[in-house]
Amino acid sequence: MKIGKTPPAVQESDRKYGYLSLAVIRVLIGFEFLWGFFDKLFGLGLETPAGSGMIDGGSPSSFVVFVAKGYLKDFWSSLAGNELVDIILMLGLLALGVSMILGIASRLSAFGGFAIMLVFYSMMLPPSDNPFVEAHLIQAFAVLAVYFMGGYDRWSLGPKWKELSFVKRFPSILASTPSAHRDGRTMPFLWAYPIITAPVYPRKRQGVDLS
Repeated sequence: MKIGKTPPAVQESDRKYGYLSLAVIRVLIGFEFLWGFFDKLFGLGLETPAGSGMIDGGSPSSFVVFVAKGYLKDFWSSLAGNELVDIILMLGLLALGVSMILGIASRLSAFGGFAIMLVFYSMMLPPSDNPFVEAHLIQAFAVLAVYFMGGYDRWSLGPKWKELSFVKRFPSILASTPSAHRDGRTMPFLWAYPIITAPVYPRKRQGVDLS
């Protein structure tokens, strides 16, 4: 055995727990979206006060007035209470929550989650405790990492989802698997991908064992 080479059994274990960790991140972020939907719908007494849910006549987007600050505060506050914004927000939270928890519609949920996290991030600019890093920004890129690195392959209904007739009609949108994960190639904009996945995708090049 070459010095520094990881035993195959350890590599397999690392791969297994790595995918499971990504799946846990996916489910947790999905639950965050789904909880937000039910909280704003029923007013569960946490972020949305009891009696202020959408079913009670409250506006799901009204929270923006209280959380938006900084550079884009006036813009986001102007959208609070808009009925169209309310509908888009609620449908987005529900769709993202369900799809991420179940591990389906991976491309739509991943890039949708990335986009909505960036929207929430823009409401916090500039962050109060850091020049630019804020939790929503981290979660936005965590969603992409989950998608590109196989986080939809565990604890997922993805295989059954791909067999549905309407999904087969639009596979590149509803049932896609990123090529970087499929064959081990790196994506141009994910500079950290080959470093993070080195134990997962051992490769050889020019007779040198890179694993």
